[in-house]
Amino acid sequence: MSRYVVEDEKHNVLVSPIADAGPNRNQVDFTLHPAAAINEPGESEGANVFAQASVVEAIGNDGEIHEFVVFCMFTCSRIEANEELLWNYGDGYQSMRERVGYEAGSPCAEELIDGLRLPSPRGRVAAVLRDGRRVADALYELTLSGSDSSGEDWEPVKRRRR
Repeated sequence: MSRYVVEDEKHNVLVSPIADAGPNRNQVDFTLHPAAAINEPGESEGANVFAQASVVEAIGNDGEIHEFVVFCMFTCSRIEANEELLWNYGDGYQSMRERVGYEAGSPCAEELIDGLRLPSPRGRVAAVLRDGRRVADALYELTLSGSDSSGEDWEPVKRRRR
């Protein structure tokens, strides 16, 4: 499943869909993991979406404050109905490109991304927490490393497989 992994090095978080264990073994359920369906643009194409990782503090269903890393996808150009979403996976994906033998197209222009006013992911985090069904699939919880809450060293909370 390494070809579907998304990494946020800043917060030491790897996100990977869990492969189907049934008759479609080693295939991704795109209903549960829709970002895995976003392909990279070909060599002569450009991306029309980009990802941004954010840390959101929210009150969890247990009434306690939690920190979550969330990955949001945004468009960087107009996308027509039924048009494919294309996302340049970044430099960290180069070894996978070499393994399967292709050149990726360009990412969304940094100048364009920098000029966008992006919505806060807080509302989406609150909605996921309220709904409660997909919390473990959609939110990546962080915890302070050690007991000193004044620092900025965060680690992912251990996730369980289902």
